[in-house]
Amino acid sequence: MRDQASDEEKCLTLADLLSGPAKNWYRQLPRSTRNKWTELLKSFQVQYCGFGISVARQYYQARKRSDESALEYLHRLNVAGLRARLKVKDGGAKERKEHVDHFIETLGDPELADKLTLLRLSDADDLEEVLRALDRAKSRQKKTTAGSSRYRQNAAPSPAPAASAKQVRAIQIQAPDSESDSNSDGSDSDRDEHRRIYLAASDETPPPGEEPKILDREQSDRRAPDPQSGDPRPRYQTDSTDRGRCSHCGSKKHTDLGC
Repeated sequence: MRDQASDEEKCLTLADLLSGPAKNWYRQLPRSTRNKWTELLKSFQVQYCGFGISVARQYYQARKRSDESALEYLHRLNVAGLRARLKVKDGGAKERKEHVDHFIETLGDPELADKLTLLRLSDADDLEEVLRALDRAKSRQKKTTAGSSRYRQNAAPSPAPAASAKQVRAIQIQAPDSESDSNSDGSDSDRDEHRRIYLAASDETPPPGEEPKILDREQSDRRAPDPQSGDPRPRYQTDSTDRGRCSHCGSKKHTDLGC
């Protein structure tokens, strides 16, 4: 801010610099205070600089801030005690103990306050050593936690055993032809009845080289030609096409061997 600035410019500049709670504090001031630099400056010093409050009162009204550690608060409280001309460092045992008790009471951390109370610390120097040791322990714990979590992330999960799917084979078994089937009207459904058998294999796949002992009769007939007819076609195809022919002359006008 320029030294040659008018009081009005100083008031406007200070108002522009304020934000958050300080801005609300400024807005609730009377208009006469906001427009007069001397009154505005005095109000600001009383509100935020401890102006008009004795140094002893500042020491006893001190509280730990949310943005500072316990060790930082101890250092600030020590300075406030020295400004108030209290013998927090080189006084008697009673005065030094009162300083430690005042720190514990204004710490704002019940768990830490209970730990420090049980230690029965006698002066600020012992208190500072304990707080430093607690900070080092917290730092080691954070490093250990970070290392273990990093190890868990890097560790590859054990692969789950792949479950082998059950194999199901459908085997068609052709019923043996009977004499009555040869004299029927040639219906495929009556002559070629099949039974479908489903065999559920075990979970483990059979070793390589081993074949099922049960063979499909229909598949076997497809691979092997009929030796009696001399026809290279499979027997099931021969039976279906030559079913109505005479085996001697090949005519379809009479029954088999009726020529």
